[in-house]
Amino acid sequence: MFFIIIALFLISAAIVMMISNSSSVQKVEGEEIASRIAESGAEVGLIKFLRDSTYTGETLTLPDGTANISVSGNAINITATSGDFVKKLVVTTSFVNNVLSVVTWKEEY
Repeated sequence: MFFIIIALFLISAAIVMMISNSSSVQKVEGEEIASRIAESGAEVGLIKFLRDSTYTGETLTLPDGTANISVSGNAINITATSGDFVKKLVVTTSFVNNVLSVVTWKEEY
C-alpha cells in the first residue's frame, strides 16, 4: 500500500511538471510568432517606404496575427499582435542620395 501511495505521488508530480512545461513552451512559441510578425511588418514597411517616400503605413494581416505599420519621419514603428502577445519594433532609416539605409532596428519593451 505504501508503494502505491508513493507511486501516485510521483505520477501526480510528473503530470503537474508536464502541464507547467507545456504552458511555458506555448508562451515562448507565442512570443516568437509575434517577433516574426513584427519583423515581417518592418520588412514590408522598409520596401514600401523605399518605393514611395510618402508612405505612411498600413495594417498587415497575416495568418497568425497582424502588424500595424506606421511611418513618422525616418522612423518606421511596428506593433505586432499574435493572440495575447505583442511585440514592438522601431526601425530608424536614413535616405541619402537615393539610398535607403537602416540606422537602427530596435525592439521596444
